[in-house]
Amino acid sequence: MDPIEAGNGEHHVYKITVDSADSAKLTARNHYLGVDAVSWFVNKDSSWFRNRMASGAMSIKLSSGLEEYHVALGTFALEAGTRRAPIFDRPALPDRNYRGGPLTFFAQLSGVKSDTALSGILKSAATASLGVVSGMVATATVAGPSKLLGGAGQAIIEGVRTLLTSTGDNREPLFDFNGIEYTIQPEEIVGPQIFLLLHRGSELVERNLTVVNSGKLLVPA
Repeated sequence: MDPIEAGNGEHHVYKITVDSADSAKLTARNHYLGVDAVSWFVNKDSSWFRNRMASGAMSIKLSSGLEEYHVALGTFALEAGTRRAPIFDRPALPDRNYRGGPLTFFAQLSGVKSDTALSGILKSAATASLGVVSGMVATATVAGPSKLLGGAGQAIIEGVRTLLTSTGDNREPLFDFNGIEYTIQPEEIVGPQIFLLLHRGSELVERNLTVVNSGKLLVPA
């Protein structure tokens, strides 16, 4: 069966583990938690990218929602048939002292008409949101991250989501406009790293999923 074109099909989330001698489970106040890399792949005909670009937003909730981190994913020029966005060179969430509770990930991904001004706004929002998250982690106290910084991150991401979901023919949901949400329990996080593949399209065989080297990083395949 041919892969379903981006923007169609059911939403799925797959957890991919990597074999490791370290089988420790994520434990509150004993481990740090980080989100090191975010990227996306858009299955569209190469002609789609001539006048479209993809962008999105992601939120990470920790400590049963007491901590929220919001990251704009920016946009990238995908040329010569490339469909995978480059992986950020900065972590979406720097290592954070894990305080307990489930982890919830919420992601949105849209196609928008290519526009230099809009692209600049989305890239600036990504840089600003990464800076806010980094600041929240760096200045966090026993009571948690700064609510002032958290509010700033929320404002940035709400602006981005408005840009990505405004009605009109310039917006095309790759994930549904309502986004895709996934909650993972701490006991499901075993070992030094796991990968989450947020996917829309044909159902995949989870046991066949793996990760491969892409430069200096591992990515789902």
